[in-house]
Amino acid sequence: MEEDEDRTVWDLAWSSMPHRRILDVSKFDFVKVSGLDPGEVVTVTIAEAPMEHLQKMYVSTPICPICGKSTEAESDRVAVGFYPRFTRISRLGFAGWAHKKCLDVCPLIDEPTPIPW
Repeated sequence: MEEDEDRTVWDLAWSSMPHRRILDVSKFDFVKVSGLDPGEVVTVTIAEAPMEHLQKMYVSTPICPICGKSTEAESDRVAVGFYPRFTRISRLGFAGWAHKKCLDVCPLIDEPTPIPW
């Protein structure tokens, strides 16, 4: 029962986060981070991660998926989930860091925020 309750809290936290689109997907190697042969990048969406669940996430990269620069020495970085769609694989999800200022310029979209497993 506790696992179900934890999952409900997790799902609600993620679904309440604003969902955005990365307009320029050329500054980050989404194929490399996937470790697969997913084809070409079609589109990428992104959402800030709920801070209360950060310790449960495996953050795969310190490179901002929006600008392609490191966030390691930055104080304005935020944890994010980003979701590339490729020509061969419809959707994958990763956790990483992004610059807050980069995230803020990504436009909001009218799609539900993906909920990571």
